Amino acid sequence: MTTDNKKFHHSSLQDADSIVELLGAITEGINKGKLQLSDDSGDIQLRPRGLLEFSVDVEEDSGSNSLNVRLRWSDAARRIDRKTLNIR
Repeated sequence: MTTDNKKFHHSSLQDADSIVELLGAITEGINKGKLQLSDDSGDIQLRPRGLLEFSVDVEEDSGSNSLNVRLRWSDAARRIDRKTLNIR
């Protein structure tokens, strides 16, 4: 059995307004059940549906900050523990 593994990576410097716009597009894609991402190096189309695992990692260290958000889902149904996250 062969599987088609496809990867996409994008990294760029953006201002806060542009990040808000990108996150809005991701939110809209999740609502529609279809995300299409592309840049000069390639593209990928995803179909998030069902339960999605949501994780956040944050690091604050002497002026260097990072916020990593990850969504993960499977085409097959699976059980995910629901925990409350508060964002202000």
